[in-house]
Amino acid sequence: MPEDNVQVHRLVWSPDDFEDGKLLTSAFRRKDLEGGETNYVSVSRMDKLNVAAELALATKQAEKSDGKQLIREEAFSVKFLCGEVRAVIDDAGTQPFDITSEPLPENLAHCGVRNITDKKSRGYINQLRVLLVNLASSRRSLSELIAQHKK
Repeated sequence: MPEDNVQVHRLVWSPDDFEDGKLLTSAFRRKDLEGGETNYVSVSRMDKLNVAAELALATKQAEKSDGKQLIREEAFSVKFLCGEVRAVIDDAGTQPFDITSEPLPENLAHCGVRNITDKKSRGYINQLRVLLVNLASSRRSLSELIAQHKK
């Protein structure tokens, strides 16, 4: 489990996940926030970032663009601090998130932001998406993120 002071990043796309430069809730799929063993929002630890894995993921995701409903022109990164994600409070006063290590063979830095409540209603999931949008910081293009990481 990443410590509270660890930063993680999420790959997001312009124009799909932005409107007037602001991150949209579409950056976080509802299904990923339904809880359970296999559902989580994928992020990567910044302190263990694997540049090749991030570039491969961006290429794979970009290939899914259809130019109509799914438009992925430029990859961006938004960052989260693990402790802030864990500490955020929902409308009921509950801390709904945890971040767990979910290493993959091709990306040992892979982690998951998990809904640790038993709530799955559409309204509640939308609330979680808004909480994540509000917590996201440091929007940068993926190329800027990689250049900074290589320094």
